[in-house]
Amino acid sequence: MNKKLIFAAGLIIAVSALAACSAKTPPVQTPTDITQVGTTAAKTTLAPSTTLPPTTAEPTTLKPTTTKASTTKPETTKEAIKETSKPVTTLLETKREESNLPTISPFVRSSETVEETKLKYGVIMHTYEKIYYQYLTDGSRHIVDEETSYTYDRSAYNADYDDLLPAAKANREEFSNYINRVLKIINGYRAEGGVAPLKLREDFTVMSCVRAEEIAWSGKFSHMRPNYTSGPDIFKEIGYKKGTAGENLAKGYKTPEEVCAAWKESEVHFEVLMDPDFTETGIGVSAGPGPDCGGIYWTQHFYGYPD
Repeated sequence: MNKKLIFAAGLIIAVSALAACSAKTPPVQTPTDITQVGTTAAKTTLAPSTTLPPTTAEPTTLKPTTTKASTTKPETTKEAIKETSKPVTTLLETKREESNLPTISPFVRSSETVEETKLKYGVIMHTYEKIYYQYLTDGSRHIVDEETSYTYDRSAYNADYDDLLPAAKANREEFSNYINRVLKIINGYRAEGGVAPLKLREDFTVMSCVRAEEIAWSGKFSHMRPNYTSGPDIFKEIGYKKGTAGENLAKGYKTPEEVCAAWKESEVHFEVLMDPDFTETGIGVSAGPGPDCGGIYWTQHFYGYPD
């Protein structure tokens, strides 16, 4: 059984872990497990600052605020769990009926090989190959099933903005249809609420794609970036030192319609995307590094010029 099938179901299960946070100062968060899915939101006022060392809990650029959180559990969770929890013995009995071969041993795992692959940004992928078999009465072995799984070591993740930029530009082109659909849906929400539409900025969108790539590969699904600055502070890396900035994050949702619906259903996310102080936006999309790594990652950044 190929692990990709389990991964696909896992994305559905993961939608149950919808973690939302809205903050003018994003709290320090423990990175969400790679199989979970959720959204987070943040809003802050930009100001020049100095990046804090890794031992600092919170960046100095942000003012203290309250944090809200909410969780939802989709109806698909129960069905997905049922699909992926099929016991090995059931598969074994099915194979016996299909093959009708005499056996003298129970279901046995013969081997597990590990292959290490260096990906980008210092991330390492470990591939596990398992073979399940039975001994037959003539002494031979009958393969019952094969299985592939993956884990990712992100401890050496080391990418900065410039490192992420080429992939971000490629994702901007690859996911352009998704980006345009998110914009249309979000502006539809704003129109319903009597709020002026957001203008999609190309430089903001590339920046948002950088942020999506950063989250996907670093594994830090949080408003605290790997360099220990806040998510909205990414505007400073493209020259915006003043103004009001916001950030919505999500992962695991397969379509623009799904992710926008999740943001709308979350009070804190909806507050950010409906904020009339924001006039321009960037939207980012990135795929995870492998089949077991959380699916699609989504970011939306909001900007309002200072008075």
